Amino acid sequence: MNSLLQEILNDCRRYIKDGNVANYIPELAKTNTNEFGVCVMTENNMHLAGDTACQTDH
Repeated sequence: MNSLLQEILNDCRRYIKDGNVANYIPELAKTNTNEFGVCVMTENNMHLAGDTACQTDH
């Protein structure tokens, strides 16, 4: 599953600059727009890909 998520992230990374950060949410306004990650939780597992270990305290 992690390798599939990484493949999807690699395919979608080119679209990072197409959108905007939801700057009306203060914590999101502080984010690094070059970071891109995904986490999928199932009943028993957590699957990660991309920038999932980013600094969260600004």
